[in-house]
Amino acid sequence: MTSPLPQNPVADLVAPPVRLQGWAWRHPGREAWAVRDVTLEIAPQECVLIVGNSGAGKSTLLHGIAGVLGVDEGESEGTLTIAGMPASSPMVRGHVGLVQQDPETQRVMGRLGDEVAFGLENIGLPAEQIWPRVKDALAVVGLRYPLDHPTSHLSGGEKQRLALACALAMRPRVMLLDEPTANLDTYGAEEVRRATEDLANQSGATLIIVEHNLAPWIDRADRLIVLTEGGVVADGPPRRVIADHGATLREAGVWIPGVDPLQFLPPRSGPGRSQVPGSALTTTDLAVGYKDGPAVLTGLDLTFERGRSTCVVGPNGAGKTTTALTLAGLLQPRSGAVHAGPQVCNAANVNTSVHSDKPTDWSPVELLGRISMVFQEPQYQFLTSTVEDELALGPKLSGLGGDQIAARVDKYLDLLHLRHLRAAHPLSLSGGERRRLGVGTALIAAPEVVVLDEPTFGQDFNTWVDLVSLLVEARGRGTTLIIITHDKNLVRALGEDFIEIEDAAGATPIAQAPTRVVSQPRTPLSRVNPAAQLLGLLLMTIPLMLSIDPVSAGIALLLEMMLLPLARLRPRTLLIRLSPLLVAAPLAAVSMLLYAAPGGEIYAAWGPVVISQNSVTLALSMSLRVLAVGLPAVVVLPSLGSTEVADSLTQVVHLPSRFVLSSLAAVRMVGLMLSDWAALKRARRSRGMDGAHFAKAAFSLTTFALRRADSLSVSMEARGFGSDIPRSNARVSRLSRADAVMVAVCALVPAIALGVAAAVGTFSLFGIG
Repeated sequence: MTSPLPQNPVADLVAPPVRLQGWAWRHPGREAWAVRDVTLEIAPQECVLIVGNSGAGKSTLLHGIAGVLGVDEGESEGTLTIAGMPASSPMVRGHVGLVQQDPETQRVMGRLGDEVAFGLENIGLPAEQIWPRVKDALAVVGLRYPLDHPTSHLSGGEKQRLALACALAMRPRVMLLDEPTANLDTYGAEEVRRATEDLANQSGATLIIVEHNLAPWIDRADRLIVLTEGGVVADGPPRRVIADHGATLREAGVWIPGVDPLQFLPPRSGPGRSQVPGSALTTTDLAVGYKDGPAVLTGLDLTFERGRSTCVVGPNGAGKTTTALTLAGLLQPRSGAVHAGPQVCNAANVNTSVHSDKPTDWSPVELLGRISMVFQEPQYQFLTSTVEDELALGPKLSGLGGDQIAARVDKYLDLLHLRHLRAAHPLSLSGGERRRLGVGTALIAAPEVVVLDEPTFGQDFNTWVDLVSLLVEARGRGTTLIIITHDKNLVRALGEDFIEIEDAAGATPIAQAPTRVVSQPRTPLSRVNPAAQLLGLLLMTIPLMLSIDPVSAGIALLLEMMLLPLARLRPRTLLIRLSPLLVAAPLAAVSMLLYAAPGGEIYAAWGPVVISQNSVTLALSMSLRVLAVGLPAVVVLPSLGSTEVADSLTQVVHLPSRFVLSSLAAVRMVGLMLSDWAALKRARRSRGMDGAHFAKAAFSLTTFALRRADSLSVSMEARGFGSDIPRSNARVSRLSRADAVMVAVCALVPAIALGVAAAVGTFSLFGIG
């Protein structure tokens, strides 16, 4: 009989066996099984590679082993056990680590260290052991930032490293990796592989890896398993499986070591540059960055010649995507400029003229046919309800006739291997299919310039060949290609010109910055527990609603202004936060002045509008009260860190951690929706659309949110969230004398203000009397 797993993970325990007997899973509402008839036994400490064609159920299989497929979330057959217990058993929770494909949907907390600590808290690890593990895991994956570095400031590749660090820190005895290096630069991918090997060597963990590309893992793996819709069709030592089942692997699109994809590309046609010389885009002293952040790259003087392909490479976080958006006219330069060449400005295939050579000055209609963008997240580009309509949109907006559009769409459906999905909704496609459709929507309108951000990510061997063949053909027609990529084969195929970006400006490696768990308190207010701050805020503002009189509001506002230096806000920051109040207060005053019931001396009258002594008093009272009630809120609330609030609510207020942390994750999702909306606006501009299609964009936004929420819940469960294990806390949140002082001071402000109003006779309960 197999002994049960211990309550807490221990690095030196032998990894448990994984057994599947006739296992199958069907998602709710689906007729087809996602995976079926899988019978496997994976021994302790084995390293297993799983490959197969798209739709074979590889990711579903990993989710089943991770124990995150709930019995009420679908239908299963057969058995799946770990150490003799069901994979979903609470006894297994925390011993199986899962790293999914999309790193964005795996983040819960707002800071680097807190994110890695999240899983360790869920499995009840003592606080004194949490931070050493956090630092070790981040060092192993090469994330050299302070522990309080915002997770939202990481690049896509860095977020993937963070997801791996979260799993590594838990020291799981079974590690599941779903294409862990697909979106990483060469150095990052090597670090990830080394980290997983170190984990296996040090802890004896079992590794189960889903990959398209065998080469990086083939010498490390003990077994290669080939999975198809019919179940397991091959299982054995990797090189023997390759020798015996090469045709099956090729049909499934597996990247087989030694097979060069470039030999399957069409003959290289003459570059368009020889036919139409001149520059397509040039940059002068260009600095790129987002509006709310610093410039990430500066001093860029680049030239992209027409009809040539340029590959832009560099490490994750170097600013390549930001540069791509700026070149495509979708992001304003921080300084300097991007200029389009005369052939682009006067493109023959468009009906519009432009009055500037700067793409950011062009309207969406003027951008169409001149510059297109393939986004790193291609789903942002989709504006219609079918694959066929998505491909037809660009040619239709360009003014092509119906027969021309139909012929062009038919050609691209075949080239992109999407004919069988022509009536499917674009957002229902797999990741690789969405990527191909995104490239198709950019190329089909025959633009002069196409900027592509990781166009081959997630492609198997066969779809890679077809996709790159399409790009080779476009370049042969004279299209300028600017390609952001980590794909060495793509650089070999299309890297006529080559730009390497070494690093983003301003990135601070951990060796040059103090390693800390959280920022040290900088203000008296930051020393106060968030629960006390929220309680003080309520005590300071709610009693002021009892009376509408200028004396109490004025005194309260005066006392608040005297306390304001404790927050130590910069004048500009304070002004920005106060700006809504500075608008609301005069509006409230004018409303009372014109429409309050008349009383006392009459100063002016215009028909129904009467300005009297009473309306003037109420106008003054209301404007002062808006400022007195709003000022504490705009000072306190933006300064509260979400992680500190969660710690305080669970440890001080004793709210259930499951409720608080779920709410925290939901709040982060709202922030992502704002980022999604900005990306959707850029994508609509790139597709030639202005403010139209709002409803469809809103639908896309909702769909993104639902998918992210589902993936995030899987990630949280895989990291022990919601288990029966008592949760520990990496950071202790407790009340102190400073908290008592703040609460007392906050209670005194309305007490003094209302007391003085009562003493001088201006107190007016709810404005009555």
